[in-house]
Amino acid sequence: MSDEAILDLVKILFPAGVVGFGTGSAFIILLLFFPEKVEKWRALVWSWIEATGLLYRRASKEKIKHNIQGTVSSFAKDLGYDLPDYDPPGVKIEWVEQASDRKAFIESGKAVIRLRREDPRNENIAAACMLYVSAILLRKAGRYLSSTQREAVELYVGFRMLQDELEEVLDVFVDKWLFPGIEKGNEKISTYFERFRGIDAAELFTPVFLQELIYMGEKVFGRRRDDSVMREVDSALEFLELHAQRKLGEHLDMPYFDGEACRFAIMIVGIPPNIDEQRYDVYFRHITERLLPCGVETIYMVGPAKNIGFIAEIARLVEDQFNNPFTRNFRVELVTRDGARIGAENHLSVLRRRVRERYVP
Repeated sequence: MSDEAILDLVKILFPAGVVGFGTGSAFIILLLFFPEKVEKWRALVWSWIEATGLLYRRASKEKIKHNIQGTVSSFAKDLGYDLPDYDPPGVKIEWVEQASDRKAFIESGKAVIRLRREDPRNENIAAACMLYVSAILLRKAGRYLSSTQREAVELYVGFRMLQDELEEVLDVFVDKWLFPGIEKGNEKISTYFERFRGIDAAELFTPVFLQELIYMGEKVFGRRRDDSVMREVDSALEFLELHAQRKLGEHLDMPYFDGEACRFAIMIVGIPPNIDEQRYDVYFRHITERLLPCGVETIYMVGPAKNIGFIAEIARLVEDQFNNPFTRNFRVELVTRDGARIGAENHLSVLRRRVRERYVP
């Protein structure tokens, strides 16, 4: 059988080559909801073709490409699952010549990531991950961050995405990205990294800090970039650190962050008398009388997972003003009154104002 005939057969049988309505329907469902799994299957099929010795070079390239596409798509899907308002685009890997630079960009709604085929596979996986974070996830927000802030965020998100990957891939990331970034002589990068870890223990990094950076990137600024936005990012981080370090039962008189680009609130829903007596009015008045007049655009309602029904009712009471795009339970570390850290299951429900300010003068 000729190479052309084999290629035609592959095109017919894979990925569209499924027989029977039930199998075909199942494949379509998987393609829509689990595209990363389909990519892994494509890689497996190309590996079988490679093993036959037919179309060896083509099969080898396709196997590696689909394997990386599936891996990065899985990273992106997991990240999107933890972000309240982010729809990760599909991932497409393209090969470039060895002398060309690796890069990523959005094209036709997809994240196109260009890699060098000759580079080691584990390095390409780590590189694809970092390109996705830098050029896709932070492509808008990054323009308003300082170079130090941006690099620190990229390194931490990359670490979060790769920490559960194969040890060989994580080792490449640490050797080629993390250690050089942290040890390059800029102490602020390592300081930021540790601060991110601190708020991450309280589950405030990805669903709040990173999400607010993405929201900030959607704003249109009516002035040239200056240090004020960078200082605001630092202030937002300090605000979240206070909440991450808050001891159980401690009251913080800082319910919201009022910046020019970021206006969000952390609302703790956990005082037992309010829950037991179903005092929804306490939280309704706090939102309508204190947060709305200050221009708060996003409210992150946090409380014990057992209060999920109570929190959902609060969201319903303000649905004329706010969407409720995200609700999740999280395992977190809480600080007791004596300073000890304990594990707990919290619930996070996000309220996003329907009418928001897009332009920042």
